[in-house]
Amino acid sequence: MFGNNWGHAFFQPRACDFCDDIMAETADIAFGDAWLPQYESIWQGTNLVVVRNRHLQDLLNDGVSQRSIVLEDLSTDAAATSQDGNYRHRWDGLSVRLRDEIRRGGWVPRKRIQPGSRRVPWWRRRIVRLREKICCA
Repeated sequence: MFGNNWGHAFFQPRACDFCDDIMAETADIAFGDAWLPQYESIWQGTNLVVVRNRHLQDLLNDGVSQRSIVLEDLSTDAAATSQDGNYRHRWDGLSVRLRDEIRRGGWVPRKRIQPGSRRVPWWRRRIVRLREKICCA
């Protein structure tokens, strides 16, 4: 699957369809793909790092000082933009998946996003449902 997109849902655990956490909100540190135009040409990949712990920030700074890692600042807006697909999956998609599961008579966990609460265009709902079929096939 080299070079494929995580958003296609291949090999995705079913639990991921009901997660509403975008950036490991309670973790001391979180890593994610930096889906931004300025990084597309870097074939090795680039990561977004969100640090919420001073000690871990110091460790990263040491890595920069030793030239073993490269870090650059990213605005909050750019960080959010880099996760647009994640937001769609975990907010819009979650709203659709929760509603669909309830309509099928299934159990759903309590979430910040309410079933059917978001206005999701018909074509996006179709994508959500197709990805769910891929995930659960």
